[in-house]
Amino acid sequence: QDHLSDLIEDALSVLESSKCVATVGDEDMDLGALNLGLIASHYYVRHATVELFASQITAKTKLRGLLGLLASAREYDSLPIRPGGTDALKKLSARVPYAVPSIDGALPSFSDPYTKTHLLLQSHLSRLAFAGDLSDDRDFVVGQAVRLLRALVDVIASAGWLEPAISAMELCQLIVQGMWD
Repeated sequence: QDHLSDLIEDALSVLESSKCVATVGDEDMDLGALNLGLIASHYYVRHATVELFASQITAKTKLRGLLGLLASAREYDSLPIRPGGTDALKKLSARVPYAVPSIDGALPSFSDPYTKTHLLLQSHLSRLAFAGDLSDDRDFVVGQAVRLLRALVDVIASAGWLEPAISAMELCQLIVQGMWD
């Protein structure tokens, strides 16, 4: 029973720090869902992803920044890097329009799921053809992207920013159409 109580308290603490739930009322026993929590539950998005979206988005974020933010979604953390996959990603990086932005000033690592996701999204928009595991991984990334972008639109709309909301909707259309603007 103590273990279960600790587990619940830890989970609630994480959700509170992610700004997904808050205690309401005079006692700490009542919880209320916050906007980010409602968005996460509506779109089946991880709480860490909506927290990341809310903390990284600004009123001046453009399409390119949104693409990087989408690639940072925690849903893609489990994207496997297979043996020999880094070589294929290096070749792919030469064929896409945007270089993968560095995180914290470091060079992008081709063994990082963020880099792979970013490149796969660009390859989808560029309509590059390839087969095998990389194609399956791209199908997974694209399959998750629309749901994540809809959550991102809601996060941006909560902040009241029109320009990035329109850009996020445009990126969603581009992902569905599989082409650049």
